[in-house]
Amino acid sequence: MSYSTDEGETWTTPLNTGAPGGFEYTSLAVAGTNFYLGGAGICGLCDQGGVYVSTNSGNSWNKKGLSNISTLVTNGTNIYAVTFNSPFVSHDTGSTWDILSIPANINAIAFRDSEMFVGFISLSGGNFGGGVLHSTDGAKTWRYIDNGLPSDINEWVISLAVHGKYVFAGTTAGVYVLNNDDTSWSAVNNGLSAPYGRVYYLATTDSNLYAGFSGTVWKRPISEIVTSVNPSPTRKPTSISLFQNYPNPFNPSTIISYQLPRNTFVTLDIYDMLGRKVKTMINELQTAGTHSVMLNGSNLASGVYFYRLKTEESEQARKLILIK
Repeated sequence: MSYSTDEGETWTTPLNTGAPGGFEYTSLAVAGTNFYLGGAGICGLCDQGGVYVSTNSGNSWNKKGLSNISTLVTNGTNIYAVTFNSPFVSHDTGSTWDILSIPANINAIAFRDSEMFVGFISLSGGNFGGGVLHSTDGAKTWRYIDNGLPSDINEWVISLAVHGKYVFAGTTAGVYVLNNDDTSWSAVNNGLSAPYGRVYYLATTDSNLYAGFSGTVWKRPISEIVTSVNPSPTRKPTSISLFQNYPNPFNPSTIISYQLPRNTFVTLDIYDMLGRKVKTMINELQTAGTHSVMLNGSNLASGVYFYRLKTEESEQARKLILIK
């Protein structure tokens, strides 16, 4: 690993002194004065690599646990690492790691201040293509944002980047930007040679968005991208509606969505066929608009369940089916 001081014309001074070999370097992140390096086994299955930290600008590195890192990002002082199996977070510069409850096969993580965006191939055990999950409460609950993204089962979100309030997604079918309503995406592929191919990496500077494909890197002014977007107008719901979960049947994860016309206290519970409550998903005051929550049925038995939405005004229920 080395760096350039002249916009890529020359690269000097390797910075991997002390970092062990025998595996691939897959990701690099910076938090304050610390550099974090992620590595994975070359065979893809070996227990190799991990998270390494350098506190002296890359002159030496120390291992900080885990193995087979596919994604590594920082947000403030927190470090987020995705292995081939699970996502983790560390609050102490990598000394200890806590597993995150994100039931998806993750490709990318990005932050807009405290909001977390996750790009994924598919929900764990699911049978439909990827998309983006959005959390505003520290990965406790998730909202699925796929409107406007490629909908084919083989279309995935591979990379994410944030510039100010704007969120960009690199997919297997080009580049997309999250509209101002935070519920839909617009393609921004004008000027790219079709077919666009997979966007493996996205990066931003003060003025440009860079998209890395297989063999080429493209650049486009961010001001041009965001002014070309025509955001979908935000429409306030006129009634309480509980939508059918998707996918259904599911294994083990599914998304439940509903809309509220005004602020109200909401409970969303899961019941088995005998009417016994098995899980509470939501129990709080929520604002008007459309909401989504992900149900992970890993700890539930196969069978038919019901989910009930209760507000201060009404109750609605629907059936869902878990097949393992």
